[in-house]
Amino acid sequence: EVSDRLVAHSARMAGRHLVLLVLLHDAALFAAADKPVSSPTDAREKGAALHLVAERRRAIADLSRRGVLALDVMPDACAVQVVNRYLELKARQRI
Repeated sequence: EVSDRLVAHSARMAGRHLVLLVLLHDAALFAAADKPVSSPTDAREKGAALHLVAERRRAIADLSRRGVLALDVMPDACAVQVVNRYLELKARQRI
């Protein structure tokens, strides 16, 4: 799976580098996972969304355990949050 390969490669790089992986938060995915079920189609969509959300959370937790920093951000706030994280890391003398 793509996320497993990404976790493995990022973890390998984290052995020598400070790795910050920026993940764009998909609001539609999380909305689908929270949507009430009123039909079989809704149930299938919700089940698929819940599975993807769980896999995403698992991958982020795995990244953290392996020393990779992960920043899960909304697309419209990405630039600001990345700069803020950079400044935070710099203030902590991590970079």
